[in-house]
Amino acid sequence: MRIPQSTRITFSANPLAEVICQIKFPRLLEIEQELPVGFHRMIRKKFPEINVRPTVELTFTEPGSQPRQILTSHYDFATADSADRISLTSEFVALTSTKYAGWGSFRDGVLSMLDAAKKVYDISHISRVGLRYRNIIDRASLGLSNAPWEDLIRREVMGLAGAGIFQDDELAELSCTYLASIERGTVRINTGLVKRVDTQSSGMLIDTDFATDEKMEAKADVLTQVLDDYNAKAGNFFRWCITDRLRQALGPG
Repeated sequence: MRIPQSTRITFSANPLAEVICQIKFPRLLEIEQELPVGFHRMIRKKFPEINVRPTVELTFTEPGSQPRQILTSHYDFATADSADRISLTSEFVALTSTKYAGWGSFRDGVLSMLDAAKKVYDISHISRVGLRYRNIIDRASLGLSNAPWEDLIRREVMGLAGAGIFQDDELAELSCTYLASIERGTVRINTGLVKRVDTQSSGMLIDTDFATDEKMEAKADVLTQVLDDYNAKAGNFFRWCITDRLRQALGPG
C-alpha cells in the first residue's frame, strides 16, 4: 500500500462516522451457555446499558445433511449516551465508537476491553484483529453544498465519476470496492455516495477496513503494534484522499 506518510491532523469538523475494532478468538462455549455477568461487572461503570440480540447459526454435520440450528446471543454494552459500544459473542469482542475522541483514548478502550475478556475468559491468543474507519463527507454541513466532488476528493477515489463523464446531479449511485494485501494482512476500501436519512442529502463515504488473520498472543503490546500500524495507514490514506479545499473546510486544529 504505497500511500505517502503525512502529518496527523485533528479536524474540528470530524468526518468520522464510526470506528470499530474487532478481536476474534477461539470459540468460548461458556458465553453461549452462561450470561456474561463477570465481563459486564468489569466494564459496567462505563458501559451500563445492555442489549441482547439472539442469533441463529446453521451448522452441517456432513455434506447433504439437514442444517442444525444453534441459538446464540450477541451482547451489546453501551455507554449512557450510546456513543460507545462493546459487543461480545462466543467468538469475538469489539469496540465501536460514534464519537471518536482520538487514537490514544480509543486504543486504551480496546486494551481495557481485551483485558476484561482475558481476566474473565482466560483468552490466551487472538485469531483475528480488525480496525475499521468509516468517514462520511457531508458537503451541506461544511457549507460546501455547491462544491463539486472533484474539488473535494481526489478523482482517483471516485472511480469513473472522477473522469468527468457525469455531473453530480446525474449520479444516482456511486460505489467502489478494493481488496488488497498489505504487509500484515489485508485492507478493504469502500468509497461511494451514501444518503442521510433525515435530509436525503448525499455524502461521500471513505471506508477503510484493515484486518489480519495472523494468530497472536492476547497481549497488550502485541495488539498495540498491529493497531498502531493500521491506524497510521488509515490516517495517511484519508489525508491522501482529500483536497486542500476540503482539508481547510474540515478545520484542522
